[in-house]
Amino acid sequence: GNVQVYVYDAEMKPVDAATWGKAAKVNALPLKKGAKAKDFEVTFDGKSFTGKIPDGVPKPFNLDFVFTEKGRELLSAFDNLD
Repeated sequence: GNVQVYVYDAEMKPVDAATWGKAAKVNALPLKKGAKAKDFEVTFDGKSFTGKIPDGVPKPFNLDFVFTEKGRELLSAFDNLD
């Protein structure tokens, strides 16, 4: 249930996310019919954004991350995770 996200640019070079918001919003969306989505946060530890998926999210699921950088929101999505 632990999440760790590293941010890279188009040339696969690590992005200096130190100027980004210190936390990102995450939506865990289960693919199972009737299961409820759960929101949580990941925090920046100097190298990556880390956090823990809330209990009760059945597999498989999607994770949608919303990062803040210079006043704009950036979305990254990971689908069909188990």
